[in-house]
Amino acid sequence: MKRFKALKMRIYPTDEQISVIRQTFGSCRFVYNHMLERYIKTLNRRNKRLSCFDMQYLLSGMKHYLPWLADIDHTALKCACRNVDDALKRFSSG
Repeated sequence: MKRFKALKMRIYPTDEQISVIRQTFGSCRFVYNHMLERYIKTLNRRNKRLSCFDMQYLLSGMKHYLPWLADIDHTALKCACRNVDDALKRFSSG
């Protein structure tokens, strides 16, 4: 029988790091809601589903007209797109 170990850690970010963390979370929340809205509109208008890759392609275009998104780490934003896609797949299969 395998035994697993866990570590419990606490971080103490600086004020600048707290600001970056809040910006990242807020931007991810914005991207998640925006992609969910785009998915629903595309499904209703064209009867076509957006894939994760379609959402990530739209994300790169969004950075041109929303320049504050370019300041945020792209992996976090792509993860938000992936989360939307996973949630929609689970919703439609269940």
